[in-house]
Amino acid sequence: AAVAVVVVGCTRLDEGEYIGRTDATLDALLPGDDDPVLAERFEAALTYLPPTTKPERLGGEGTFFATGGDRASLRLSDGDVALIRAVAAANPCTVVVVQSGSAVLASEWIDAVPALVQAWYGGCQAGPGLADVLLGDVNPSARLPFSIPADEADLPAFDRDATQVRYDRWHGWWHLERTGRRPAFPFGFGLSYTSFALDDVEAAVADGTITVSTTLANTGDRDGADVVQVYASLPDPDAPARLVGFARVEVPAGGVRPVTVAVPLDRLATRDPVAHAWRPPTGRHRLSVGRFAGDPDARVVDVDL
Repeated sequence: AAVAVVVVGCTRLDEGEYIGRTDATLDALLPGDDDPVLAERFEAALTYLPPTTKPERLGGEGTFFATGGDRASLRLSDGDVALIRAVAAANPCTVVVVQSGSAVLASEWIDAVPALVQAWYGGCQAGPGLADVLLGDVNPSARLPFSIPADEADLPAFDRDATQVRYDRWHGWWHLERTGRRPAFPFGFGLSYTSFALDDVEAAVADGTITVSTTLANTGDRDGADVVQVYASLPDPDAPARLVGFARVEVPAGGVRPVTVAVPLDRLATRDPVAHAWRPPTGRHRLSVGRFAGDPDARVVDVDL
């Protein structure tokens, strides 16, 4: 085969799907019995499906929620990793597709494959959707809503059996940035079948809003969409940088599009824990306009409030 595709990821048992103790009122919130006509149609449709063999590790699942609560590991199962390595050894053009609801570490196998797709949970259209992306009918433009670290040790300590945990504001990509740990894939990251470049950035303040303006060029030979992201560093050294605005922009191959992102000033407010109120922003704020958190090619502009 010219290309091999390996689909791996988490099951609902891996994810935990935790409900915990409930009273009888929960039953009233769950769907009732199936519509008899709909159930009959469903049973009839099953007769047309080709027979499949369920992997052994998926056997024995119950019909309701698992009793867990959190994933035991951020890594793929040993079987998934072995499958990736075996296929990659046989075919150097192997695409790994990860189906999961959150971050999955890839450091132990990512160097063995040239392409990785984070597919999330696509539901009944997961197959056609994945095919559209892999065959190039759709140019991917999604972005990560979290950072994927290189190692579990790069994250704050975690105890899945704890009944109470206190975290400060330094978690997620804020924690990685503060500790100088470079993520495998940063917050806001995503690739495309084309390439983009940002021009100079301007910012103006009026009517309680910062208007950030720039231009986005598609420097490749495929139409595509990019997500321009605005991050703000506050004068308060104890306040982490924050994503304050973004815009998804479609640009034809070789084209240039203007981009405007409106940032309401209340997104720059800080919390006064004594007064239990929000403090309006004041002082110099540095805006970084790029394509993901920590983008080395980001454009920077200062705004005085």
